[in-house]
Amino acid sequence: MSRYDHLQKPLGSYCYWPKRDAGTLTFKLGKPCSIRRVRVNVLIDSTRKSHGTASVALSSAGKPLGLISPAQDGWNEFPTLNLTTDTLTLKLTRLPDRPYLTLSEVEIWGYVDEKR
Repeated sequence: MSRYDHLQKPLGSYCYWPKRDAGTLTFKLGKPCSIRRVRVNVLIDSTRKSHGTASVALSSAGKPLGLISPAQDGWNEFPTLNLTTDTLTLKLTRLPDRPYLTLSEVEIWGYVDEKR
């Protein structure tokens, strides 16, 4: 499987992976954070059939936290998380007939865990 790993840099407006079966995006939060919810906005183009995400997986330190399959055009949500971590990784897989995986926004809901 072809894959492109991308470590998010500040001020990235969106991510896309051309002609890749999957793409990953890792967020290093800097401090342990109590994470309660993650929302991911993906593009699934129904008109031109150029963008398409089949699924979105969320993990932390290699431990799976959730999978959204099939992904929906727009917002996809992992709503009931309860973990403390300093790193989150998203893995998107491409719809077979689409040349682009496109991730437009990510929201990570939680707070810095000052007790750690």
